[in-house]
Amino acid sequence: MSKYAVGRRVEWDVRKELEAHPLTEYVVRSAGSKGVADLVAFVRGSVLFIQCKVRGLPSLREREDLIKKAYVCGAWPVVAYRDKGLRYVWLPDGDAHTLNGLLAML
Repeated sequence: MSKYAVGRRVEWDVRKELEAHPLTEYVVRSAGSKGVADLVAFVRGSVLFIQCKVRGLPSLREREDLIKKAYVCGAWPVVAYRDKGLRYVWLPDGDAHTLNGLLAML
């Protein structure tokens, strides 16, 4: 499987998990995204800019860019990655959470 296919699979898995959650209103995938967010989710009246990674966090520069652009739009900057299941990191606190743990913070 190519790196692109593996990354796309993570995006699809994150989207599927978000869409299955009762608090999620809408999830949009930015196909072939070259911007800061791979997914934009509308959850419980909040907007999440989500960058998906196969493993761990993006570079410091990518994280700073995601935080800056998310805050300009009034969104929450989040990184999702796979580590024994999907994990979500709200960038300002840097802690990994399950989806329920992340959404409880909203």
